[in-house]
Amino acid sequence: MKKVALLALVLFCACEGILSPVNLDEPFFLNFGEKVLTPDNLCIEFQQVLEESRCPSDAICVWAGRARIGLLLQTAADSVQVELAIPGFVAQSDTLAHQPVDTIGYRITLLQLDPYPQSDRQPRDSDYRALLKISRLVR
Repeated sequence: MKKVALLALVLFCACEGILSPVNLDEPFFLNFGEKVLTPDNLCIEFQQVLEESRCPSDAICVWAGRARIGLLLQTAADSVQVELAIPGFVAQSDTLAHQPVDTIGYRITLLQLDPYPQSDRQPRDSDYRALLKISRLVR
């Protein structure tokens, strides 16, 4: 029965190929364009880099800037676009600076976005990978 439910979700998510599994409450990397699946059948896709205004690591700026990404979250019952942001010069260990988003029964947090900008190189969208953490909200 679990295999049938998983297959239905994979078809529902329009996820081609084999999905990488990720665990809830554990940080994981998601590359631009990649789709992953949690044990409770939440499909997560990194769809867009919406903004990259973080101060380059080799520059001095008045404002640290920020980066914003767009994800698609899908369950058998819901599908929602989520925008996550991270301020400049924030890493995984800077937990007070993270800005979680709560939606469809989950809390998702962008912990880090790589590569960090440098003044001599502007990354392409396909270069990006997000370090995310997702947790189930208690109801």
